[in-house]
Amino acid sequence: MNLSKKSILIYLYVVLVGITFVGCKDDDETTSFSIGTKRLTFTESESSQEVSIYSSDKWSTSVADSWVSISPSSSKEQSVTATVTVKKNTGLEARSSYIAVRSDAGKDTIRILQTGAKPMIALSQTTASVTYSGKTLNIIVASNVGDWAVTSDDGWIVLPTIASGANYCSLKVVTNSYTKRVGTVRFQSKTYSNVYTDLVITQDEGINLERGADSTTLVNFYNTMDGDHWKKKWKLSDPMTSWNGVTLTGQRVSSLSLNNNNLKGEISGDIVNLTNLKVISFIDNQLSGSIPSNIAKLGLEELYLSGNQYTGNIPSVITTIPSLKKLDLSSNQFSGNIIDFSPLSNLEYLILDENSLSGNIPSSIGNLGKLQYLYLNNNGLSGSIPVSIGNLKSLIELKLFTNGLTGNIPNELGNLTNLVDLELQENTLSGEIPSSLGKLTKLTNLLLHQNQLSGEIPSDLGGLSGLVNFSIEKNQLSGKIPSTLGNLSNLQNFVAGYNKFSGEIPATLGNLTKLFTLGLSSNDLSGSIPASIGNITTLKYLYLDGNELSGSIPQSLLNHANWKTFDVCNQQPGYGFDNCK
Repeated sequence: MNLSKKSILIYLYVVLVGITFVGCKDDDETTSFSIGTKRLTFTESESSQEVSIYSSDKWSTSVADSWVSISPSSSKEQSVTATVTVKKNTGLEARSSYIAVRSDAGKDTIRILQTGAKPMIALSQTTASVTYSGKTLNIIVASNVGDWAVTSDDGWIVLPTIASGANYCSLKVVTNSYTKRVGTVRFQSKTYSNVYTDLVITQDEGINLERGADSTTLVNFYNTMDGDHWKKKWKLSDPMTSWNGVTLTGQRVSSLSLNNNNLKGEISGDIVNLTNLKVISFIDNQLSGSIPSNIAKLGLEELYLSGNQYTGNIPSVITTIPSLKKLDLSSNQFSGNIIDFSPLSNLEYLILDENSLSGNIPSSIGNLGKLQYLYLNNNGLSGSIPVSIGNLKSLIELKLFTNGLTGNIPNELGNLTNLVDLELQENTLSGEIPSSLGKLTKLTNLLLHQNQLSGEIPSDLGGLSGLVNFSIEKNQLSGKIPSTLGNLSNLQNFVAGYNKFSGEIPATLGNLTKLFTLGLSSNDLSGSIPASIGNITTLKYLYLDGNELSGSIPQSLLNHANWKTFDVCNQQPGYGFDNCK
């Protein structure tokens, strides 16, 4: 047989593309020979169904099994309505058969499926093997328990919409680009949940069609984003795995990291065709404009756009990416209020620092139960710290510094028992330091300086044995420095100058054997300097000036060999500090 080039192309197209599934239906009729219904299903009782047969020539039938009959079994008439009858199935299991119909104009088969005596959903097949290229599976379904539904947890099996009383369905298995896989389709009674039959589908290992599609998408992305002017260009003739910033998991692109690479303008919409992309990292470029509106079609888990030129409000499209775990929009020029990120229930990182955001911190942030890192520092935020932040039990770092926040530090922050870093400095916070912060036993940084805090240092803070940096200078704190701070065995920097502390310097501070900086300048401290402080060999910076200290400078301080700054001057008449350095 000779085929034209056009015929061959059409044939290949049909084979590769396959048949698009529409729903549950019978096959299309031809003009010279056709059977109205090619699939018949029966319950276990004896019964009959009619079948229309059309043929331009005489036709005849042959029946595969004795429990099936058709009348008439042959005819010379062009259009006949025949009756197919099945005998009672006395067995428990389902059975199947067929009727072959032949004529000079064509031939076809009527397939028969009959349930058994027990309640069941019977299938024409319960297993199927499919090649990597996919296939449409035509399944006959017979039920003696009423209507049924079809379900599957395997996304590569496309299920139909089942019409009430249907007896035939098409399941489409899509192309496999990975290793061999096995899936299950369940046909289940809508009335009796314990009555079901499974179809197990096995599909061969695929070829890398999708990898090729990803490569094409990246080429388009490169050209659209003016890749010839990137700092690190792609050599498009080389394998995709050699392109800078491209990471594959299996055969699919899973991460695209093009940091500091001279990307400009808007992110090309081609990126949304990388359907397995989990990470986008375009830090320190010159991106601006919109983020692709359909970015939510990706199962994106990490999005890093810090250090670009984005302006205006934070794009609300970001909140339509429910899979997102890490979001970094820092160091841009975003303005306006912080949007409601509540839809991102999987969010672990929310990094919005160094923008121009304003307004209050929304209380809805407290709904992000998986949040571990919250950076809102260096913006223009105002209002109080939401009490709801105390709900974020997974929080590790909370950075709200350098804003215009007011009001008290919520006691509820003491609930954040996983917190390692608490930075609230350079705001206008007032009230006392909550004693509940003493419960944050994992804390290493407690930075509260340059606020308007008042009251005393809670002695409970002496229980923060992991604390490394403790800064409370330039507030309005008063009272005595609690001796319990001598228990902070890992403390390296304690800065509490420019407050209203009074009384003596606790000798227990000499127990801080890792202390690097001790700053108590410009308070109302009195008495002598504890000699124990001079025994801290790690101490490099000591600021005790501007107090009302008296007595001689301990010899241990004068003999300390490692000073970088040593300021103990109290130039008040009669306080005896004649040897100021």
